[in-house]
Amino acid sequence: ECLNFQYHYAILPEGILPRFIVRTNILSRDLPRWRSGVILEFENCRALVKADIVDKKISISISGENAESRRRLLAVIRSDFGRIHNEISNLEVDARVPLPEYPNESVSYDDLLVMERENRLEYPMVINRQIINLSVKDLLNGVDLEKSRDIREQQTGVERAKVRLFYSYSHKDETLRNELETHLKILERQGLISSWNDRQIGAGDEWKKEIDKNLESADIILLLVSADFIASDYCYEIEMKRAVERHKKDDAVVIPVILRDSNWKKAPFGKLQALPKNAKAVTKWSDKDSAWRDVSEGIEKAAKKILSTRTRQGGIEI
Repeated sequence: ECLNFQYHYAILPEGILPRFIVRTNILSRDLPRWRSGVILEFENCRALVKADIVDKKISISISGENAESRRRLLAVIRSDFGRIHNEISNLEVDARVPLPEYPNESVSYDDLLVMERENRLEYPMVINRQIINLSVKDLLNGVDLEKSRDIREQQTGVERAKVRLFYSYSHKDETLRNELETHLKILERQGLISSWNDRQIGAGDEWKKEIDKNLESADIILLLVSADFIASDYCYEIEMKRAVERHKKDDAVVIPVILRDSNWKKAPFGKLQALPKNAKAVTKWSDKDSAWRDVSEGIEKAAKKILSTRTRQGGIEI
């Protein structure tokens, strides 16, 4: 009953799994981790991700009752592996889709994309000396989120169509910000957004200059609201005030995300539509995954609206 996915390598670098484990640590808290594998948990699903040095592959198996949640977790995993793969020069990797009825057989994900683009409905394979005609659409839909390929296909450039997102938050809420980032990896995987936060400032960079540059270029500004956010002079007096100014000029969309219960409704952003639903603080939800999913869906809706507006205005900004 698992959803399966694989990466096959010409040479499997030993450091890939440790790097992946670090990137996904928010999903493996209190769960087993070892040098060649890890268990992740997300939206009531569990994933086993393990490396096989001998076979030069990484296998992903995801269990859970909800098929959509399994695909969402796979999207998060593929997003992180995609970033790691891009950071390693000359890496030869082949993403593969194992066949549900023939678990020892798999097909290239990229080959399936080519066949779909050429309007080929079936992928013929010889298995046990018989020709099996596999449904291209079923195999792709089994591992992709609904309409995610349509979104990528509509884009003329990877960076061109992405909505730029900026996090304004207190460092005391960094764990919660990391949880939100994990859920937004799905939107990054779909090519809808690219995100920035101050932890991406490199050594030697002028931190204020980098923050200002990214705040001014953001299409969506997330205010991660808590008592610590409101108490932070820089978050409240500088980032938040500038964000609200840009929102009033229709230069950006400001979305308050209520992390922890606090007295925020009389703040300058108090009249804006907040997330999650009914502005109920994320930490007050009995199921935090449901809260983050509600936030993610609200941000997705805002991002798609921005892209639609750009298209109507005659093009996509680079």
